[in-house]
Amino acid sequence: MVGVQFEYADYEHSSLQAWMRKFDRLPIKIFSFEIKKHLDFGNYKEYFFQAVSNSSWANEGYLVALSVPQDGEFREALQKLSQSFGIGIILLDAANLSQSEILSPAKYKKQMDYAVMYELAEKNRDFSQFLTTITEYDHKNPHRYLSEFDKVKSDAEVADYLVEKGILPDGKE
Repeated sequence: MVGVQFEYADYEHSSLQAWMRKFDRLPIKIFSFEIKKHLDFGNYKEYFFQAVSNSSWANEGYLVALSVPQDGEFREALQKLSQSFGIGIILLDAANLSQSEILSPAKYKKQMDYAVMYELAEKNRDFSQFLTTITEYDHKNPHRYLSEFDKVKSDAEVADYLVEKGILPDGKE
């Protein structure tokens, strides 16, 4: 999963945006998320390096899991990998998304890997369209792009989706 944050949209003054376009670049952040159900000693290295491989191109990459053991030795091993490779770790609380926890923040990379992005865009039409959409995005007319981004779901819609996919029990038992 990928995401984008248009940080420059917070700078409404047109002269500042024009200056950024000419002398700097418009600040945006591109995120990549590798999402798994469960991390444990048997799979965490494989999943972590999938996240490294699949997220190396983005400003920030995360390994996200619904279940991460509380074991201190395990959490320490995850922290070491996170610090060494810059991939963040998120414990996703499917029942209450706002209670999700960043166990280790991702290291922000100022420069994205354009060679990997090119390869991804060549192989994945959705990713290519994502790049086109964020390139053409105009923060003054965000509604024009609503059909090109996934809808942000309400908490109830997310809960229904998670039940439908068997991630959460339906509560009718």
